Amino acid sequence: MQILNPGVPENRQHAEVFGSFVAGFGVVFAFRTHHSGVNKVSLYKINAMKFLTFIFITVLTLNAQAQLDRKAIYNALASDSKDIVQKQLDGIINMKESSEVKAFKGALQMKAAQFQKTPKDKMSLFSIGKKLLESEIKSNDGNAEYRFLRLLIQENAPKQLKYNGNIEEDVVSIVSGYSKLKESTKAAIESYAKKSASLKNLL
Repeated sequence: MQILNPGVPENRQHAEVFGSFVAGFGVVFAFRTHHSGVNKVSLYKINAMKFLTFIFITVLTLNAQAQLDRKAIYNALASDSKDIVQKQLDGIINMKESSEVKAFKGALQMKAAQFQKTPKDKMSLFSIGKKLLESEIKSNDGNAEYRFLRLLIQENAPKQLKYNGNIEEDVVSIVSGYSKLKESTKAAIESYAKKSASLKNLL
């Protein structure tokens, strides 16, 4: 079994492993076609390699599209641009549903609520997002990133919504779980902490 090298990007390592697999497959394919009396061994070998390469590239592309772009999402949550927020919300809505997709979707919906035209629409979208994020926090109580998403919303939500009752506990969770978070999430927390009344000077 080939072990991935932690010092080399994972996508590159996957490509190298796949290249070895394709080369091996081509040799086996050529050997079998040769002993079956088929003359156009090279043609079949090339076609097989092209087909497998196409499948590999397709899988990589789909996988890349399915990944959350945390940097872009956190930039949207910090933005006052309707277009920027909506772009990220539209993108996440089309992703395969998972716990983190639902958590980020909930946060983006609450952020997008401020851009709705009527108070009723604002409250409706905010409530939908709140329910989604709160559900994921309840199911993943120790997830510091979900707590950070809620802190982002609660520290900036209009006072009349009265959605600010978890700030202290979320700060504790964020600080204690900070070291285990993804680098993109850490960067977002560090940037936000500079202007956050609750996180400032704690990291």
